Amino acid sequence: MNVGNYSNAVESYEAALRLSPGHAENHFWLGWAHIQLAKGYVANKQPSKSRNNQSKATEHFRQASKLDPKGKIGKEAGRLYSILSSGVPNPLTGIVEPFPVR
Repeated sequence: MNVGNYSNAVESYEAALRLSPGHAENHFWLGWAHIQLAKGYVANKQPSKSRNNQSKATEHFRQASKLDPKGKIGKEAGRLYSILSSGVPNPLTGIVEPFPVR
């Protein structure tokens, strides 16, 4: 996995959120980029970096679900937030590609 591409995505979505902090889709995709980074760091045996990205993803999914609770983005973000905040030992294994929202 090339974590560099997801690092670039994180930078782009963070910049977009600085311009429009209430945009649920940007929170969702920023969370998704953090999940992919977390998976990459697990594969590269860097657990602290993985946990950090997982934590950031959890917060962005929470924000997206709060901003768009009835929409497609918000519902999927809520589902992912539930998985990540469930307390299961390795929640990343339960996360697969999201629905096609683009």
